[in-house]
Amino acid sequence: MSFLDLFKKNKSKNNTIDSLRTSTSSDDSKSNNLEHIDDNERKIAREKNNFYKAVFLDRYSTGVHIMSDTEYPRYFYYDFGIESPSSFHKKLIREGYYSPSEISDILESMRISDLKIVLKNLNTTITGKKSELINRILNSTSSDHLMLVLQSDGTEFYSLSDKGKKFVKKHADYILLFKHRDKLHIEFEDYISAKKFLPGTNNFYFVIQSILKDQEFENWKNNNYGSLAFAYQNMGDISSEISNSEETLIYYLKALYLQIVSANYQNLLLYKEGVYSKYDCKKGFIKPYLSYLVMKIYELREFYSQDVLDAAYKVFDHYFEFVLCDKETFGCLIKDIANNDFDNGQWINKFAEIYLNIFTNL
Repeated sequence: MSFLDLFKKNKSKNNTIDSLRTSTSSDDSKSNNLEHIDDNERKIAREKNNFYKAVFLDRYSTGVHIMSDTEYPRYFYYDFGIESPSSFHKKLIREGYYSPSEISDILESMRISDLKIVLKNLNTTITGKKSELINRILNSTSSDHLMLVLQSDGTEFYSLSDKGKKFVKKHADYILLFKHRDKLHIEFEDYISAKKFLPGTNNFYFVIQSILKDQEFENWKNNNYGSLAFAYQNMGDISSEISNSEETLIYYLKALYLQIVSANYQNLLLYKEGVYSKYDCKKGFIKPYLSYLVMKIYELREFYSQDVLDAAYKVFDHYFEFVLCDKETFGCLIKDIANNDFDNGQWINKFAEIYLNIFTNL
């Protein structure tokens, strides 16, 4: 493969600059659509458009060229409703969010394997770290010559302009929300709604903690122990991104306890109500998944103390109809984890024994 072929293979074949759907459509169609909604819906639609734009700009920030629609991630179409990512990219260039790239930006955006192809074509050494490969390319030939080669087939490369960088910085919380989408499962509308009650803040973590606190309250009120375990785990994960601390460990401890409780709580309720037989219950024991939380608690063992354990014990203040793990058992479990003596098989057997004893005595 030649130096020039390296870039020809990715050149966009889509030269249309046509329609975009819903919030990513032309300014005129957006105005028409917004005429028929109230102020709150209009604000959400506008912010959602900013969300899509921020994620796109962050994803394609340095040394990129316009591609065909199929080369962009499919979530731009399926999740964002961007009918033509290629056209959307061109629109952002026209609006000044991008400017022509420096040669160093183009090289920085390339994979190490592609940089080695360039070096091979320049008949020079191909070993080293990425920064070393880039410096070697820049020192092997002039930047003007490299740029002429890159653009000889009409391909143009773009990086964020000052306008684009300012936009990304202003909407950094939207980018973080997108990056946490698979873990938190928080809808954009819910994020905007929570943010509205926290005026003057663009702090992603502050808004998310507010949402998770609301989830904590609702799940306790409705005895949704599985969802509550998930909420506490998320609270621990978010807290750990700010700084590892005693608070983070307490969240994980609460999540662990509720994970143990929630795994088989519903089975016992159904047995008590006559829906399940003893046979169903014996056959239906569900092993609680502990590995992730055990790992997190062990990583934070330096913060472990009796005060931390007492804070986690506050979950026992809630009335549980079935006690699947008492304080003494939970304390032994945590000590095993902190001392690196945790045996998953032994503890699963312990919880199975407690579970069977409970419904046997009902």
